[in-house]
Amino acid sequence: LAELSPDTYHSLNNIWDLQLSNIRKNEDLLSTDPVKFFQRPGAGRYLYGHESPQEQRSHIEASNGKGRTVGKYTYIDANGKKVETHYSSGPSGFKVVSNNLPKDTPEVQKAKDAFFEQYNKRKEIHRLQKLKKTAQATEQVASNNGSESSGTTITGNERVIQTPVPSKISPGKSRTATVAAAAAA
Repeated sequence: LAELSPDTYHSLNNIWDLQLSNIRKNEDLLSTDPVKFFQRPGAGRYLYGHESPQEQRSHIEASNGKGRTVGKYTYIDANGKKVETHYSSGPSGFKVVSNNLPKDTPEVQKAKDAFFEQYNKRKEIHRLQKLKKTAQATEQVASNNGSESSGTTITGNERVIQTPVPSKISPGKSRTATVAAAAAA
């Protein structure tokens, strides 16, 4: 949460605070009174929550009924720190923004950096190998088309297709494979 701009942080909290304020107003409750609610406006949508100002904890969640859920919860941890967590879930996964997420130690960050450096090097090697194989296959097909026969011969109810196939016995050479298939009459 500390990495969010003040405007974004305020907007996140303002949405939920407004919802709680409306519930309190509709139920004629004071801002110090605990509140609990559950609403189902239809089409699978819901909104529920509770807030206990005396205990300094709350949870509020909403769903659009189509697989997307957003929410917020707060509490005071054992060290007296107010923990605030906003979350969303949906087709793209579960995402959390909180002031209580662990930070990487310098050792962990160093290990992550080393891992991704090696990962990116290996990724580039694989990309180059794939390009090389594609170029070799294209070259092989081009050289085979100039020296081998190909085409279709019709003999009775059978269609014979002759296609150049790279030989695995002698690199650089090719052989012709004959594939017979019954013709649809």
